[in-house]
Amino acid sequence: MNFRSLSKVVLISLVTLSAFGQSPRAPSPTPTQKPKSVNWPSLGFIPAGGRYNPEETLISPETAKTLVLLAKYNSGSTIDSSSAVVSNDAYFGMEAGDFFAISNTKELWKYATTGAVFSSPAVFGNTVYFGSENGRFYALNRTTGAPAWSAYPNGFPTGSIIDSSPVVSHGNVYFGSYDSNFYALNAATGDLVWKYQAGAEILGSPCVANGVVYFGSYDGNLYALNATTGVPLSWSPLSFGTGNIGYGQPAVANGILYFGTTPPKDTGTVYAYNAASGSFVWSTSSTGVGPVETAPAIAEGNVYVAGSSGKVYCFNAGTGTEIWSTDVGAGKSSPAIANGVLFVGGEGGSIYALNAKTGAKLWSYRTSENPIFASPAVVNGKVYINANDGYAYVFHLK
Repeated sequence: MNFRSLSKVVLISLVTLSAFGQSPRAPSPTPTQKPKSVNWPSLGFIPAGGRYNPEETLISPETAKTLVLLAKYNSGSTIDSSSAVVSNDAYFGMEAGDFFAISNTKELWKYATTGAVFSSPAVFGNTVYFGSENGRFYALNRTTGAPAWSAYPNGFPTGSIIDSSPVVSHGNVYFGSYDSNFYALNAATGDLVWKYQAGAEILGSPCVANGVVYFGSYDGNLYALNATTGVPLSWSPLSFGTGNIGYGQPAVANGILYFGTTPPKDTGTVYAYNAASGSFVWSTSSTGVGPVETAPAIAEGNVYVAGSSGKVYCFNAGTGTEIWSTDVGAGKSSPAIANGVLFVGGEGGSIYALNAKTGAKLWSYRTSENPIFASPAVVNGKVYINANDGYAYVFHLK
């Protein structure tokens, strides 16, 4: 999600698996220890969201300062889509409408759509899923780039723009559209399983936890639906007035649902609700976070949020008490957590590594003067992030 999408919404409006466990930080490896090879398959890392890789062991607060550029790939256009990383290959879309699979600087394949791709992909099995602003939702073979759904070789058609980043769970792939509908498609065939009509455009991305799919809408509501049937829970929706809810992606951890708001006439708020009952837990309306257009990261009892104020905030996940805040010019890039290190992109074109406990700056790299809207992925001792200068960057330890 980005300011371009928000502008489109304003124009359109004028005319129209389980809770995220909190694993302790893994120790730094000994010279003979090999890191566990993992993937970052979707925007939230797991369907419940939370953007936390508990298996990372190489990058740590002690080693992050030695990160150096391993490779950068020139896509030829602005990249706002965040990468999914599977088997050390990265998948992402670009504003010009192409979708890429790369391995460092090597292009594996490219697929052309007829609309900008701001949707961050999800990879499940040998299939990669994403939406386009041409109103179609795609499933491609992640090895070859060929269409994976024989019934929908040109993508599943919706009624409008798709910027929502998908989640794959319960055999379905879930996403929202500017046509105000939220879709559940059969992940194997692309056939419609169910759809639910919200009161306005759906810009943000869903999360799925304990058989429930959560997403926000521009009607100011946060929805909770049975992931199998699409039937709303008894307390759904939660209403917050005019504005967009869950602009980035909500997340569920330890039975608590976390999300941010971007109301036009509000400073923005981070909320925590009981994910099963819909009861209020806490909010941060007085902290000055600014409109929250990002997904929260959740690790070791803390919630991390990048606000439009330019700061990254760390809150106690149970109470909402602010632990620290650090100004890095953040705003559109969602933070990622791995082994005690927080990574986030800034409006000034830099990517930062912060100590997750203290907020202290450990490392930074300037890509260009252009803002970074994409969110980092941290896997297997590498950091992947895309930038508005048209390059996909990969960093590793020196």
